[in-house]
Amino acid sequence: MPPSERRCGAGGTNDARAETDHAADNASGSNDLDEAGLGSRTPESVMKVTERRASGWNGELLRRVFLHQNGLAAITALATLEASGILDRLSRERLSCAELVNDSPSPCAVAASIVAACDAGWLAMHDDRGVGSVVSLSTSSDGAFALDILLDAHRGIRGRDRGQPWSDQDTTERLLGCVDILTSAKASISRRTSLPDAAADLLLRLVEGLLAVPLLPRIARGHDRAALAPVFAALDMGTSEAGIRRVLSFFGPMYGLAGSYAKTLIRLPDRVAAGQTISPVDVTRQIDRGINVRASATAHRGYFHAATRLVARHFDQTSPAEQPRAILDIGCGDGSWLRELYEFICTSTSRGQSLREYPLVLLGVDMDPVALEISERNLSDLPAICLLGDVGRPAAVAQEVTSASGIDMDDIMSVRAFVDHNRSLGHMEPGEAGKVRITDGVYATPSGSIISADAVRQDWAAHYAQWRQACGRHGLVVIEAHTLDIATVRERLENSHTLALRYYHALSGQSPIPFEAFRGAASFAGFTSRRSVLYPETLPTTSINWLAASGNP
Repeated sequence: MPPSERRCGAGGTNDARAETDHAADNASGSNDLDEAGLGSRTPESVMKVTERRASGWNGELLRRVFLHQNGLAAITALATLEASGILDRLSRERLSCAELVNDSPSPCAVAASIVAACDAGWLAMHDDRGVGSVVSLSTSSDGAFALDILLDAHRGIRGRDRGQPWSDQDTTERLLGCVDILTSAKASISRRTSLPDAAADLLLRLVEGLLAVPLLPRIARGHDRAALAPVFAALDMGTSEAGIRRVLSFFGPMYGLAGSYAKTLIRLPDRVAAGQTISPVDVTRQIDRGINVRASATAHRGYFHAATRLVARHFDQTSPAEQPRAILDIGCGDGSWLRELYEFICTSTSRGQSLREYPLVLLGVDMDPVALEISERNLSDLPAICLLGDVGRPAAVAQEVTSASGIDMDDIMSVRAFVDHNRSLGHMEPGEAGKVRITDGVYATPSGSIISADAVRQDWAAHYAQWRQACGRHGLVVIEAHTLDIATVRERLENSHTLALRYYHALSGQSPIPFEAFRGAASFAGFTSRRSVLYPETLPTTSINWLAASGNP
């Protein structure tokens, strides 16, 4: 965000605290879900989450996880708009969003970059009755100075990457060699005496994301600690071996949410400048699946804990004969949630005493062979079956699962986390040129054509209608991510990585929607909500939902 438009201090908004605090629980591995309301017996369908502030150095590190990922996304967006010539045009006049998007060979990349730059506050979007949404550059003299620093830093890092192989070892060594670029950028920001302290601190954290996000999830898997001291010094994270170990162990994997898209984010401006067509298919191919799976398991751990206790209630409220014979996790990733579910049910519910008579089978389905291989390995000592399958094809998944397990879908409880928004939109038609409002979200076909947000929300309802037919009496437990409006994203830069999430999801053709739209789609499809948990409770970015097919108790 430009320094002149700084809106909140390090504390952010109250509503954002719940997400910050829950992420802190993820990092520490806390299992205490009673404080989130899940240990209580309240009848409300939507349970409130107790706010618990992340504090001290852990709280600051968590703030940096969010700001670093948002920084990489926002600066990449600005660099992409510069490479396409759009920033130069905006320095002279306001322009129609439709014109900018439709004139590009990569409309999805341009649209996503415009929204991300608006999320960060560098661009402003207005509605003009005559031409629809128009966008303008919103920077003061300090903002223009900062913009140049951020763009120079991105230019320097991608310049050293240009033409080089992208592999773990090569990329890691190359990024370790970019410390001087970061140090120079931070020194320039620090010398700008006209910048308020809060604005300078924000800019420092954002520019650090250019190095921290692609690098930390890679070195978290093991690297010579002595070689890391210069990087950690440049990131102001301390240089002691114990401090480095703590950052890498607890927070390093979380950077992989955006870090798994690093190849795309570093190289995107050059590709746009060369006139290449950037499609979601291309972006998806470049995701580092290993980093992505590990990041998801780490960052989402707290949500898994909460959902596990929600599922476990069902096993305590009915007799073993009426309970599910199997749990199906669609998009099982590394299998960690299935393992947690099994162990918790076995040790903390009445079903654990009846496993010999009523065994519980784990069914893991994923469309990613890498994730499936990891889950098979992690679940090898449990009664588990792992299968290839696509959440966007409910009937095919149901047939494959029942064939492989011999268990009817009516005896299976389905769960899934953060996968519905990842289904392909290849069956959808592009929106009419000039009439798509990107302020409502950027969605694209696999080839990169823009789809209207209204059409995407209708598709969610159709998708859930198919799952309504496939689900049995035990229902569906869904953990899902949600989007926010531009103003709210800007207010939560320090408390959520929603800016980055919106950006890399748009580039890769994924389709998260606001919670109210999600709830409406599920209801329209014939699901009723047995219980929901929201993070935070107002304008949530994540929700846990136990959905029952209408007509089932």
